[in-house]
Amino acid sequence: MLETVEPFASISPKHKTRIVHRESLIVNFEPEPALLTLPVLLPGAEDRQRAIALCLDVAGPVEEMTEAVVAVFQRFGEVLEVDLPSMTAAAGDTAAGRSHAAA
Repeated sequence: MLETVEPFASISPKHKTRIVHRESLIVNFEPEPALLTLPVLLPGAEDRQRAIALCLDVAGPVEEMTEAVVAVFQRFGEVLEVDLPSMTAAAGDTAAGRSHAAA
């Protein structure tokens, strides 16, 4: 994705490395403020949908995600005000599986 999808494809490898490093530091040290900045960085609904779609492509099939990963995507959806019906279904299936296993 970082080599083929714009705007990443047009950025030099060295600059991409710097961006990823800087953003990783921000997310690791200030996760909640970083998350709450997303709506500012992605003001339009189309940009938000595209960003979520790219993240889902990288993360892989919802069925293979852990509950923690599903929860992160759900939080992204809440903060960005993007509907994630497949993520909601996956979380529901996981919760249902837990409740049946506990019964």
